[in-house]
Amino acid sequence: ERVMRSLLIVVSVDVCGWIITPAINGFFRILQLNCQQMFAWQLFSKIFINVALSAKLFIYYSTSTDYRAAINAF
Repeated sequence: ERVMRSLLIVVSVDVCGWIITPAINGFFRILQLNCQQMFAWQLFSKIFINVALSAKLFIYYSTSTDYRAAINAF
């Protein structure tokens, strides 16, 4: 049960990160910003993917006692 719960949380966070990024990029394309502003917003929107990827460690740590023990032993 814990494994399934942690996998569900990880997949949800990953999917949200990968959905938010193109959504933000599409939104700012509609606004027709200049090239410099668009470049800055595209860099900003990629933060959501990076947050989703780095959140995996904390999700696994909080939902799995085996993973927590392995990290504490390290």
